[in-house]
Amino acid sequence: MGQRGGNFWVVAWRGGVLGLLGGLGLALAAWGQGAEGSDSPVVPLNDLLKLPSRLALPAELERHGGATKTEWQARFVDAREDIVKAEKFLAKSRKALEEKVADGGAWRLTAPGLGSARPEDQTSPLNPNVPADYKLSQEVRRGREEVDRSGRHLQDLEVEANLAGVPERWRYFEAPGAR
Repeated sequence: MGQRGGNFWVVAWRGGVLGLLGGLGLALAAWGQGAEGSDSPVVPLNDLLKLPSRLALPAELERHGGATKTEWQARFVDAREDIVKAEKFLAKSRKALEEKVADGGAWRLTAPGLGSARPEDQTSPLNPNVPADYKLSQEVRRGREEVDRSGRHLQDLEVEANLAGVPERWRYFEAPGAR
């Protein structure tokens, strides 16, 4: 009785193993045949990790460097507006200083060792050694510094956008309906 029961398990085990091997052989044959005669395209591994284009996010929700298209555009618009404001302020300050010097102004003094106070030296309003009007001279200096700072800020923003992979078209404001 023990012998018959043992044979049953041996036969069942052999049948299972043969069944698995047969199934594996069929699967390998089908796989090998499918690779040769397949009409499906070969897809690179990197493409498998991306969403299909029909499921991709719309441009309004797409993000680069943690910001959307409208956020990047707003940052670039603000940076360019800062430059324009600084340049206008500098031009206004220079013009006021030039007018002050052209009018002859009040006194024009220089500290000892900083140059002469001759009238021909006083004609240049941009000469830092000629304090025709201290307040206006300081405004011109602040204006120059602000133009430089604004320019550096725009350059920094460009570098940040390049590192974040922001498309070039996101760096300029597009009016609705304009293309």
